[in-house]
Amino acid sequence: MKKRVVLFLALAALISGCKKRVPGDGGAEDVALSECQKAIKKELRAPASAVFPEFNADGTSGAHMGDGVYIFNSYVDSQNGFGAMLRSKWNCKVRELNDGQWKTLNAQVF
Repeated sequence: MKKRVVLFLALAALISGCKKRVPGDGGAEDVALSECQKAIKKELRAPASAVFPEFNADGTSGAHMGDGVYIFNSYVDSQNGFGAMLRSKWNCKVRELNDGQWKTLNAQVF
């Protein structure tokens, strides 16, 4: 019985250590997403009106590609030149540099 409990606890610890990190749980992923959102705002006609969805909403995705590179695909609701709210899709790629700074590699609004 003790062996089963120990085995179960070891297996649970192993599984919890393999959890995939996603934006919202702190760390570089959150900073990367924030940097992408800043870059996307620069592409909008009315950046102050931008409303981004929660990361886990339908139509959003992101991944850590390695070497400090993160990519995100999502959408943003923002005003056009006439003040009407429109939904636009976007994608972005950023890289974390060695000094803790971030570089936008690509930011497109469709």
